[in-house]
Amino acid sequence: MSNDDKTPGADDLGIEPRPGFDPDAAIETDPLATLPNENDPDAVPSGDDESTGRGEGVGTSKEVEGLSQGQIVWSRFIRHKGAMGGVLALVLIALLSMSSMGIFGIPGWWRIQDYNASGNVVNGAAPTLTLWPFSLGEHPFGQDDIGRDNFALVMKGIQTSLGFGVKPPNVSLGMLISQYQGAFATRPWLFWWPGVFIIFIALSINFIGDGLRDAFDPRTKRIPSQRQMDKAMAQIATGNPSTEGAK
Repeated sequence: MSNDDKTPGADDLGIEPRPGFDPDAAIETDPLATLPNENDPDAVPSGDDESTGRGEGVGTSKEVEGLSQGQIVWSRFIRHKGAMGGVLALVLIALLSMSSMGIFGIPGWWRIQDYNASGNVVNGAAPTLTLWPFSLGEHPFGQDDIGRDNFALVMKGIQTSLGFGVKPPNVSLGMLISQYQGAFATRPWLFWWPGVFIIFIALSINFIGDGLRDAFDPRTKRIPSQRQMDKAMAQIATGNPSTEGAK
C-alpha cells in the first residue's frame, strides 16, 4: 500500500487525543460488560431497578444479616412497585364490591341490594355515572333489557371472581360478558364494565405474581433497560468504561 492510500489518523488531522483516552480499549470494550452480570453466582444484587420497578434492594449481606428467609423475601416483595400497585388495585376493587353490595349477610351502601331485581328502564338504560361533577345517579353502569341494575350485577360478579359472595352460575364477570355480547352494538356499557374489571383483576394478579417471582428468585435474568445501555455507552464514549458490575 502506498503512502497516498494510507488512511489519515488523528495525528495527520492535527487532532489531539483526549488525555487518558485509549481508543483501542474503547473499541474492544463490550458495552454489556459495564452492566451487572446477573449470571455470576458471586454477584450480589444491589439497589432497585428504577426502569422496571423491581425491588431487589435487599440483597447485600449487610442488609440481610440477621433476617430469616421469609423476612428477606417479604422485604424484596414490598419493594417491587408493580406488585404493590397490583395489591393496592386488587384491595380497592374488593373493598368496592364488598362495601357496595355487602357480604356474608351484611348489607352494603348501594341502594339496590337484589342484583336480580328488575325495574323500570331509566334514561334509556344508559349509564348515569358522571365524573364532573361526580355523581353515580340511579344506575351508574346502566341497565339491561329487563331493567336490572348493571352496577349491582358487576359488583356481585367481582365478588364471585375473587372467590367470595355468591357462587356461579348465579352471576360472574365472565357470565355477564357472555350474556351481553349480543348487546354490544346497542348497549355496549353492559359489555364494557365487566370487561374493564376483568382486565384490572388479571393485571393485578399478574403484577403480584411477578413480584413474588422476583422476591423468591432475585437473580432472574433480565434484558438490560435502555437507561442501563445508555449509561454503558456514555462510559465508553468518555474513555472510562466501568466493569464493576461484571466483577
